Amino acid sequence: MDLILTQRDQNAVHQLLLAKPEPGSLLPRAAVDALVRLIPCDTIGAGEADDHGFLLHGFDLPAGVYDYLGPQCCDGPLPTGLIHLGAFPDDDEDVLFMRAIGVRDVLRLGSPPPPGRRCSCT
Repeated sequence: MDLILTQRDQNAVHQLLLAKPEPGSLLPRAAVDALVRLIPCDTIGAGEADDHGFLLHGFDLPAGVYDYLGPQCCDGPLPTGLIHLGAFPDDDEDVLFMRAIGVRDVLRLGSPPPPGRRCSCT
């Protein structure tokens, strides 16, 4: 299988790889801009939640799109790994919730908490 990237996609990958960490930010703005160009989507976000699923900090683009849901993003620790809700059964709890708020599909990448932290990122 070959992956052929357009010049625009190659530029976005280059920008993503060159993005430098920004203190206090989950993702550098340059990385977010590159991801938006690489992954066509209606919204994109990143967040860090505690073991009970309460959002500690994060962002969504467009800004505030999910604010109405409140600070608890799930019932427990965020799942880790690459998750594509479109591959889940229609009666899955996450699928049902996302559809109830008008979201048709989700691609989520969750990572375990950093050393010394009791929270996870997505």
